[in-house]
Amino acid sequence: GLRAHPPTERALMRARRRTWEPWHHIVAERLPHLPGLASLLADPSWATTRPAAEGFWHLWSTVEGVDRIVADPERADWRRAWRSFAQTLARQSERDPSVTLHHYFVLTEDEDFEAQPMLPAHLPSERVTLTTLHQAKGLEFDIVFIANAVEGVFPDLRRSRRLLRPELLEPSRLTDMEAQGTFHLQEETRLAYTAMTRARSRVVWTATRAADDLGERRPSRFLVAASGGSADLGPPDDAETEPVTVAGMERVLRRHLLDPAAPAAVRLGAVRVLVRHAEGRWNPMRFAGVPERGPSSPILPEFFRLSPSQAESFRDCPRRYALERRLQLTDSDNDYAQSGSLVHKACELAETEIVGTGEIHAPLKRVLEILDEVWEEEADFGGHTRNRAFLKRAREIVTTLYTLWPSNGTPVALEKPIRIEIGGVTWRGLVDRVERTDAGLKVVDLKTGTKPPSHEEAARSLQLAFYVLALQEEGEDVTAAELWYPAARYKASIAVRRLDMSAVPEIRQELEGLVTELRAERWEARVSAACEHCAFKSSCPQWPDGKEAYLP
Repeated sequence: GLRAHPPTERALMRARRRTWEPWHHIVAERLPHLPGLASLLADPSWATTRPAAEGFWHLWSTVEGVDRIVADPERADWRRAWRSFAQTLARQSERDPSVTLHHYFVLTEDEDFEAQPMLPAHLPSERVTLTTLHQAKGLEFDIVFIANAVEGVFPDLRRSRRLLRPELLEPSRLTDMEAQGTFHLQEETRLAYTAMTRARSRVVWTATRAADDLGERRPSRFLVAASGGSADLGPPDDAETEPVTVAGMERVLRRHLLDPAAPAAVRLGAVRVLVRHAEGRWNPMRFAGVPERGPSSPILPEFFRLSPSQAESFRDCPRRYALERRLQLTDSDNDYAQSGSLVHKACELAETEIVGTGEIHAPLKRVLEILDEVWEEEADFGGHTRNRAFLKRAREIVTTLYTLWPSNGTPVALEKPIRIEIGGVTWRGLVDRVERTDAGLKVVDLKTGTKPPSHEEAARSLQLAFYVLALQEEGEDVTAAELWYPAARYKASIAVRRLDMSAVPEIRQELEGLVTELRAERWEARVSAACEHCAFKSSCPQWPDGKEAYLP
């Protein structure tokens, strides 16, 4: 209820940079419906001099819109977040009443903030303290037990595990996943060292053995290093444990069935349960963790449209296509997609200025000027620092492209909309660039990713073939189609992948076959290179960690 829309935020920022008036003047002028916000900005003593909890209460009771958060039944999550924040401030005040909201904000920017001790410095000697590793900083104990030290738990290298994300405070790590991973490991290593040094006499590490249907669960690299043992700890224990999932139960029953030493009654009981579900005494649909079956109604409407990107997604994995593109169970938009869209827009605007002039491409200086303008108006990556980091990456891509421009053709069309009927379905798309060369027209599709396909994969690109087919149906003489990857630079050139023009008729037949498969709606799961980044891998029957989500 208090959040301004991105256009409003950008307008406020432009007004600030243009006039450099105090913020409370700008807010009072442009947001007259929020006088409480203007008064908070006019006198920031509530954040700089009062205790944090008191300042927070002043903020809560002054700013407009809080009543909507309190009364709206759909904002229960908001209320829980505010309550959690207030409780955190109250605990902070118990430890140090002098901390203000401003000081608290400074602490959140400190990489060591999460390790600030939340326990009293002096504890009774005769008691067991159950705490987190972070909270134990600054304390001492006779014996320290570090529990559940297994890979994936400690060290925990998930990027989304914390709200603060201190690794993003360093601009060089904003878009470098490898650097972020290194930072996480270093941080977890420091935490392990801190935890061990809390003990006066002894440290005990423990690693929990996994259930037999969860696969092997390896001890933490920290436990191995602390024990001085080898990382090769041998095969997992074969001791049988009680099954807790459908797949685990079936595995135990099949083991009994095939064990020649098992009593006949046990083997007979196992086969009856497996074949007949024991006449209803064991129903796998009622097993813990198994959801009810969903509706069997078709996903596709009677009339639907397709695009070349949808075709490639379906070819990689029909099930992922159905979940992502049709049921929309994931958020397909991300920072890199947004960055790529802005790069495309800047290039399109710059290239439009030289269409018909005979120039091969726009001047680099002009493209960078337009890129800065587009970024100023539309970029929203979660803050000024991230906006600048992604702008830096975008400028590098554009500079590489226009410095190592891989074509001598002149542009005749940009972002050209096209459509064609294939298999009784309307297909639509946008061609990034159409060039005129001595041999005829050439289709160019600009990609801002860093991993181009192989030459063999590009030679049979559904997307490029679709563009060629659509333009040929319009009567155009298309002689070539290429994918450009300026972010994947190879020495003195950029990565270019070309379509095999002789394969276009065969690819059309493949597109017609895809339409037939789509209408059948079988949605089987297929293993491909795309599995690496699939959000549904943990529930995919083609992978060990997803098999238990489906019954045979």
